[in-house]
Amino acid sequence: AATASAEAGPRERRLFDAFEAHLAGGDVVGAEALASLVKRASPSARRSALLGNLDLFAGRLASAEQRLNEAWQAGDRSQPSLAGALCDHVAVCMMQERGDEAVLWGRRAVEASEGNLPAHNRARGLLSLALVWTYRVREALALLEGLPGPGGKLAGDDLDPLILRGTARLWAGYPELAFPDLSHAAARLRGGTSARYAPTCLTYLADAEYLLGAWDDALAHAELSVALVRDAGYATWSPVAHHDAALVPIGRGDFGLAARHIEAAHAAAAALGESWAGTLTAEAALAMARGAPADALHAVAQVREEWKDKYFGIAGLLDWRSLEVEALVALGQPELAAQRLGELEQLQGDDASPLASAIAA
Repeated sequence: AATASAEAGPRERRLFDAFEAHLAGGDVVGAEALASLVKRASPSARRSALLGNLDLFAGRLASAEQRLNEAWQAGDRSQPSLAGALCDHVAVCMMQERGDEAVLWGRRAVEASEGNLPAHNRARGLLSLALVWTYRVREALALLEGLPGPGGKLAGDDLDPLILRGTARLWAGYPELAFPDLSHAAARLRGGTSARYAPTCLTYLADAEYLLGAWDDALAHAELSVALVRDAGYATWSPVAHHDAALVPIGRGDFGLAARHIEAAHAAAAALGESWAGTLTAEAALAMARGAPADALHAVAQVREEWKDKYFGIAGLLDWRSLEVEALVALGQPELAAQRLGELEQLQGDDASPLASAIAA
């Protein structure tokens, strides 16, 4: 329709609609094909917001933040594109382990999306993730209660909030609550429904299955997420998909496959110009499984040095603090292990899930 439009205004609007449709379906490759046309369009808040969203998915985090800031500064606070830009700001901050900033942008997104239910649900889901990330679990779980669940007929617009709710419940340490949300969303994806966070859904469904003991399913969904990330050009998610795909192979002693995923995660992070705490934590988990606690402690020490107050590890998955305690005990350093365990318990506080409390115990 855009190519058939004679007037500049309708042509740009239709081009933006097509570009946004690619992004809403997680089709980064399709969006990249239109990006040069979008960049030549007249500057606007919507143009900046959409290009920022593409940069986020493609792993260009510095450019994404710059464009999203442009949208925030230039945008009409009532426009749907602004709410989307604010949601993407939350994701950028979490990708860079800036939890408190993610909460700030999440609250702005919730406020800006009032009256637009799909955008509002997405904003609430992302804010809940930021709250869990900063150990405000009780507030996050309360915020999730109003999001649509897997029962009944969900509209297509409801799939991303459902994925976000399942993810937040998993991060909070409740895989048994996360599984129905994520498995329902995955079934809808298999049926042809599009979702912005499809790779996220498959990765965290695999993680929930891992914690619940369904390791064959976990392995299948983790590998499917890796393939989807590769095929869709979703570069930002590549390190996460790979290092989480190492969990089942580590647990089963398939150390060669686990090492290949961790190497791929490191390579994907390097391509983004970033280092990822989750990948180092997976490296530590592999070292512990191989009986090399000194190597594990070395990997965890890098996380402590750079991300101590930033990186949130999911209890029972890539929880670097509990791996650190295990490695210190194995190396005969119980006093330091007790000190580190105290830090872990203090961070969990009164909001700790039964899973987190069991791991600490």
